[in-house]
Amino acid sequence: MNLTINAEMLKVGKRWMPYILFVLLVAGVAVVVWLFGYVAYKEDQNFQEGQKALRTFAYPWTITALLDNGQFWGTIIFVAIFTSSTMATEYSWGTVRQAIVRGQSRAAYLATKLLGTTIICAAALLGALGVGLLFSAWASAAAGQPITLDVADGPSVPELGLSAWPSLGDQPR
Repeated sequence: MNLTINAEMLKVGKRWMPYILFVLLVAGVAVVVWLFGYVAYKEDQNFQEGQKALRTFAYPWTITALLDNGQFWGTIIFVAIFTSSTMATEYSWGTVRQAIVRGQSRAAYLATKLLGTTIICAAALLGALGVGLLFSAWASAAAGQPITLDVADGPSVPELGLSAWPSLGDQPR
């Protein structure tokens, strides 16, 4: 199975489609962070609207914004298009038929295809999330906002861990 997954990764790595889709994901992240976040924050004269824009690009709120957008747009753009393109080209090239004639079972072929597609999609979505977090750090620094995971006037990350301790059950005495 490892050889077939390696062959699948080699085959996908030579195609242009995943790279174009990844660039689209990064462009979408840039639009969310810089255009909807930073530019809207700097240009907005209304305080309330500026605070909404701040929550798009400043830490820790940017994490939820990036995950929400990545879950929706990333799935539509990358996963759906990449999966359908990969399966359609494999079928039209006749590689499914050749693999089955060669002796590979349909279940093994489809499992390899599913696992390879899952690995590529997960890597692309995590890569886009990483780029988005980097963009958010740059935008937060440019806006003069602190780069922290602590919410203003809220508990800090260590305090959250300590407040969750009693819910775990057995407490030290």
